[in-house]
Formats: sequence, structure tokens, C-alpha cells
Amino acid sequence: MNNPYLPRCLQNLIWALTLLLSAHVYAAPTVAIPAPLELWQDWVLYEHPELECPFFHSNSERFCHWPGKLSLDVTDSQLTFTLQLQLYADSYFTLPGDHEHWPEQVMEGGNRLTVVDHNGTPAGFLTAGEYTISGQINWPKMPRTLRL
Repeated sequence: MNNPYLPRCLQNLIWALTLLLSAHVYAAPTVAIPAPLELWQDWVLYEHPELECPFFHSNSERFCHWPGKLSLDVTDSQLTFTLQLQLYADSYFTLPGDHEHWPEQVMEGGNRLTVVDHNGTPAGFLTAGEYTISGQINWPKMPRTLRL
């Protein structure tokens, strides 16, 4: 917004108010649960934990884990990775690597994570929350390809 007829401070104020109002308009709607049904909420979510997960409006498929930034440091002998991750429900998440190049020393917040084969790829399992996962993949010779 660059209007020559408005002072700069007034333009900044209009931008700030626009941002505040748009945050309110686009805030995620909350569903009010009637008081008699509140006791059933945990029971329903136990059978359907994916209801807490966001979805795409085009096909309503829910995604309970959203990978964020993936940082890689590659040398001739290893790959070191850091992955930011948001989980909306207890779920598996995939890690870099494959059966030939298995992730090792996988950590989150100072705790070692168990890496398992989940649907043919290395994966971990965590409860809902925000995480920063780190680990490494060692190799005698740098591979030509690696699944990230």
C-alpha cells in the first residue's frame, strides 16, 4: 500500500489493522460440543484420531503429519539430517534413507528414537506435537541416489 495522500504512519496502521482482522477471519473455526456430549469426546477421538488432523478441501483426505524443513549435510562417508515435523495425531513419519542406507543415531530432544520399517521405508513413531528430528546415514561410498 503506497498512497501518496496518506502519511506513512497511517499507512502502517491500516496494514496492521488489516492483518489483525484477516487473522480473525481466517482463524480455524472451533466446534462447540454440547455439554451432554463432552463426556464422549475422548471416546470418539480414540476410535478416530484422524479427526484432529488437517485436510485438503479438494478431496477431504486428512494428513496427520506435516514434514517441515529438511536440512542435509553430505560428505563422502555420511549424510547428517535435521527434520522439522508437525504431528497432529500419534503417527508414523518417514525418515531419509532406505533398506540399503538406514538412518542411525536418530534423536529428538536428546532422546533416541526407534527406527522401524513402515510400509517399506525407515520410519519413526511419535505422539502429536512439534518435533525436530536429527540423525545420520553412514556409507562406505556415497550412493548415486537416496530417498529423502
